[in-house]
Amino acid sequence: MNVLKDQAEVERLAEEILSDKQLIIDLDRRRNSNREALACFRRGTVDRRPWFFTDGLVLKMGRQESKSLIEADQAKLDTETEAVRLRMKQSMVELQALEASLHPDKAARTGAVTAASYALKPVDAKELMQH
Repeated sequence: MNVLKDQAEVERLAEEILSDKQLIIDLDRRRNSNREALACFRRGTVDRRPWFFTDGLVLKMGRQESKSLIEADQAKLDTETEAVRLRMKQSMVELQALEASLHPDKAARTGAVTAASYALKPVDAKELMQH
C-alpha cells in the first residue's frame, strides 16, 4: 500500500511540474505580446487613443494610460513567472528526493542530479561587474 502512495505522490509532482512548465510558456507568450505593444509605443506607431483589450473587454484608452497598464502587466507577469519557476524548482527537488528514496540503487548508478543543483541562481550584471 505504501508503494501506491509513493507512486501517486510521484505522479502528482510530475503533473505539477508539467503544468508549471505550460504556465511559464503561456506567461511568456503574454510577456512577448506586451513587449511588442511597448515597442509600438516607442516607435510611435500607436494612435492617440488606441484600442485596449483587458479582462475580456475592449476599451479605447489614452496612449499614456494604455502604456502604463501594459507596463504594470509586464511587471506582474515577471513576478508571477519567477514565482512559478521557484515553485517548479521546489517540486523538482521533492520529486528527485522521492525518486531517490524509492530507487536508491538507480539514483547512485545514473548519477542523479542532486537537489542542490536546482537551487542555483543566475549571476546578475551587478555581481558580474563587481568581480
